[in-house]
Amino acid sequence: MDRIREEDPAKFARGMKELLPYNTSFCAFISSDRITPNNGENKSDYFYLPFPLISESFYDKWINISRENKLLLGPCFVSSYWRNFPNNNIWKERRFRKILKSIKGVVVHSTRVRNLS
Repeated sequence: MDRIREEDPAKFARGMKELLPYNTSFCAFISSDRITPNNGENKSDYFYLPFPLISESFYDKWINISRENKLLLGPCFVSSYWRNFPNNNIWKERRFRKILKSIKGVVVHSTRVRNLS
């Protein structure tokens, strides 16, 4: 039986989802399933997608409106199958280096993972 470790990225993302929507005097946090390139045209500073199961065309729309540099992706963004990484049949792995250069950053779930980069 698999046990979810405390630092599991899916557990982190689920906890974030339970918290939303959340507002402070400076920030409005909404569920990532409500983030689209259409609302990416507003003046928001960043858009955080913890489970970025986005299509290549969805990502390209962010590029077309020049807002991909406002995206924060992760912790469930990188490959689950490191032995096969990069898998050129998966668009985000094929374009991984370009994506990393174009977005604001990748959010990780623990200092252990952060320190690997």
